[in-house]
Amino acid sequence: MGPWHEAGDDELIGFVVDLLGADVGTYLPPSWQGPLTRASAGAWVAARDAEGPVLLVRERSSGDAVGLVVLFAEGLGPPASLRVGYVLAREHWGRGLATEVVRGLVAWSGTVGVDALDALVSRGNAASMRVLIKAGFVEADGAPSSEVVRFVWPA
Repeated sequence: MGPWHEAGDDELIGFVVDLLGADVGTYLPPSWQGPLTRASAGAWVAARDAEGPVLLVRERSSGDAVGLVVLFAEGLGPPASLRVGYVLAREHWGRGLATEVVRGLVAWSGTVGVDALDALVSRGNAASMRVLIKAGFVEADGAPSSEVVRFVWPA
């Protein structure tokens, strides 16, 4: 997998600066926490692109950017697996958008030959755990530390 956007995409980089510079990083990995400059946001996007595509999430009705999804390739042969990372701007929390995004990823994965999805969630992030459970994920073994919970789909 590689970039699904233009290198140096100004809108994406500007959104990353705003999003990760806001107070959304409490439960995110250290590399996802701001504040960022445009240059460091560009480097952040490039580093994520090396792991998998960075996708800008848009609200359907307005077309406004509301969050990010990053897909990490977990396996190259059958069964194909992706790790899902996501974050929404704080003003869009609690509206069901994260659940809609994750359910959409589940539906999409079946159309492109992805057999399994997983996600890592900070143990304190109850809201993200609820999102994954509503989208059909279940808690599983294999988390990299005791501070993180691993969820998998299909259940």
